[in-house]
Amino acid sequence: MEAMADDSFSCNLNDLITKLDAPPIVYATKVPKLLLNRYLVGGLLGEGSYGKVKLCVDIDDQRRLAVKIITLRLVKKLPRGVENVDREADAMKRLEHKNVAKLFADFLSNDGAKRYLVMEWAVCSLHDLQTKGLEPASFSDTSDGELPTCRHLPESQARCYFAQLLNGVEYLHSMRLVHKDLKPGNLLLTEVHEIKITDFGVCEWLSELGPTADSADDDVITGSQATPAIQPPEVATGCRRLSGRKLDMYCCGVSLYFMVSGQVPYTGRSVLQIYEAIAAGSYTLPDWVSKPCRELIAELMSQQPGNRPSIEQARKYRWMLEQSKPDANWIQPTDVIEFESESVAIDRIMSQYRLAGQSRSPVTVDCSPSAASAEPTIKQVERKTGKKKHRCDLS
Repeated sequence: MEAMADDSFSCNLNDLITKLDAPPIVYATKVPKLLLNRYLVGGLLGEGSYGKVKLCVDIDDQRRLAVKIITLRLVKKLPRGVENVDREADAMKRLEHKNVAKLFADFLSNDGAKRYLVMEWAVCSLHDLQTKGLEPASFSDTSDGELPTCRHLPESQARCYFAQLLNGVEYLHSMRLVHKDLKPGNLLLTEVHEIKITDFGVCEWLSELGPTADSADDDVITGSQATPAIQPPEVATGCRRLSGRKLDMYCCGVSLYFMVSGQVPYTGRSVLQIYEAIAAGSYTLPDWVSKPCRELIAELMSQQPGNRPSIEQARKYRWMLEQSKPDANWIQPTDVIEFESESVAIDRIMSQYRLAGQSRSPVTVDCSPSAASAEPTIKQVERKTGKKKHRCDLS
């Protein structure tokens, strides 16, 4: 009996030994998940309080995208969390502009645990460009100590980005939408220095009629949930009726301040202290910031909303009329952030998926259109029209 046991054990050991002349064993990285039989999910790009953003490949169009994966259990624990997610998806479905991040698909996992927003891919945010690898001067920092200076952009580069920011905000306002949280972390950058406005979780339509409203007296919003450090004085002092467009212009001024200085204008140990500093309106710009740039920032961050320039007026400032062509001093997003070309990223993820399919079943996640969407579900459309509706159609 003992001999038989030894032989059996020996056979099991042999099963675990790879012969020297056998093909090499390839240990693949984590298998990309397939969503809606179209979107392959790759590596992590970023992480927030209630979800993650991951690289995504559209296998139909061979295009690199990003997918925001929202854990609804966590969202429900946040004040207005579900409302903010619904608001963001609804707004992005209505928007179409080269300086606004585009939403391609919005759907739920079949168990209802996760919501997926598939959108344009970008190299990094403007905040990442200026802070990656450094101790960041964060817009969420509440310390009152002296914050370290992060990278500041050459003014020609800041001007290029700011002009695009104005273009994007002008479009949003033409659609009667106020963003309310235009901070560097919500301004994405492509490898060719294109700005993409994102994160519409606290945005507000200027009228209940939405983008088709034509009332003249509809610039009033009733509050702001956005990041405290970018709030204008009227929010910091508790005003209940706010000009939405003027609020966005102030936020643009804070973003420009950060671009050219690498610093946050107002800090404090608490939200109350930050608001007290904003209400006082005393900030300091580094010596290297030019006088024309200082003048524009001062007007955009004026304590009086009525004194802030409109977008059309801001474009006419002396600083905006100067040269903004790329030069050797520009900070390249692809130099600061670990980067691979679109073709390489697509090939890598597709290879991982094909390799998994050869050895075992690839991971496919069952999904359905988001219940929060006003759009009819796929099955409803098929029953009504007799035609197949593509799972990613947002029309």
